[in-house]
Amino acid sequence: MTLTEVRRVLSDTGARLEGNEPDVPLNECAYLKSQRLPSGIGLMFSQGRVVRIDVFEPFTKTSTGAGAGDSEDRIKKLYPGRIQVAPHPYVDEGHYLMYTPTPRAEPQFGMVFETDGRRVTSFRVGTLDAIALIEGCS
Repeated sequence: MTLTEVRRVLSDTGARLEGNEPDVPLNECAYLKSQRLPSGIGLMFSQGRVVRIDVFEPFTKTSTGAGAGDSEDRIKKLYPGRIQVAPHPYVDEGHYLMYTPTPRAEPQFGMVFETDGRRVTSFRVGTLDAIALIEGCS
């Protein structure tokens, strides 16, 4: 979706992109700032389009019901054979549970579930390039 489309969906004409400067050009990476965006959700834009959704609260789930608070085992059961486990770069015992879709699904998209070693603390979905960014736009 474009910024214009997101503004329309949120009914927020004042929604804007924020980054390391007051006015972020549409071709750069930035996050949406809107009073209408639910708490615990981040929308990352690049090249003028949403490329990633960050989820930090347990009330938002994937289409299969996965979300923050789930155990690592539950994520692996929900996505059998699709999860690769990697060490979390900042949490000593944590992991990245990386979901890769089947080749015939949408191979340019994926998900990363961040864990503390036992439970999901957050997750992100989007293009493979966008979800690979560990610190968002930084």
